[in-house]
Amino acid sequence: MYGANAQSEQALAAAGMDQLPPGAVVVADRNFGVFSMDWEAAQRDHGVVVRLTQARAYKLVGGPIAQALDAAVV
Repeated sequence: MYGANAQSEQALAAAGMDQLPPGAVVVADRNFGVFSMDWEAAQRDHGVVVRLTQARAYKLVGGPIAQALDAAVV
């Protein structure tokens, strides 16, 4: 967190993905529901399941969500 070798949680998570077996699925909470994390997983051929913040979910769906929703984003 501090010092010359400080890295963000996302950078540490991306480095951790290198230790996952091929075809693994990354399951992540809201702090990791960002494009950079999905991209890092995709570069390693891993699937991704993330919980999004409300603002990010609304942006992808196009507005308020009327009911519980599981949606694939391609």
